[in-house]
Amino acid sequence: QYALSLDPDDSEWQRKVIEFMPQGDVDAMQQALANSNDDEAIGDLADRMREQGREQEACELYMRALTIDPGDNEWVTAATSCGITDVGDRIRQAAMASGNDERIGDVGDYFAGEGDMASACAMYSEAARLDPDDSEWRDNLRACSPEGMAQLRLEALASNDDERIGDAADVLRDAGDRDGACEL
Repeated sequence: QYALSLDPDDSEWQRKVIEFMPQGDVDAMQQALANSNDDEAIGDLADRMREQGREQEACELYMRALTIDPGDNEWVTAATSCGITDVGDRIRQAAMASGNDERIGDVGDYFAGEGDMASACAMYSEAARLDPDDSEWRDNLRACSPEGMAQLRLEALASNDDERIGDAADVLRDAGDRDGACEL
């Protein structure tokens, strides 16, 4: 706990404090995680609160975990089980408020996984605006149009780089082009 007090943002100390904390001491856990960005630790705390019947607090923590890692289906399922129907809107708002291109792009991945390419493309566009040098966002944006997907495929094949080809296949798959992804 002393190490955590010296560096409250250190996820290693946050997890260790939770690990050694008595199972029932969720209030102390909640205090220890007040400024945490560790979605797994926050989700564990939510699980413990739910076990104690503290459903409202658990649901708020599940949403917090989901805004940190919108691609984690465990948090999507947990938030949905709480009756939260506007998961996409909530994580979009949190990501945009963060101004963090990685978080915004992750929300784009969430929407792509849900089949909502219009929302995914909007998020990728914002992530690319914030970090124009990030090839992940540029590639994902290409998947937003048939011409862009064809160009992405050709460039990946021409590279003869297995990592680049694999990344392009992931982008094509997420955009719904399973045949193109399989070919790569």
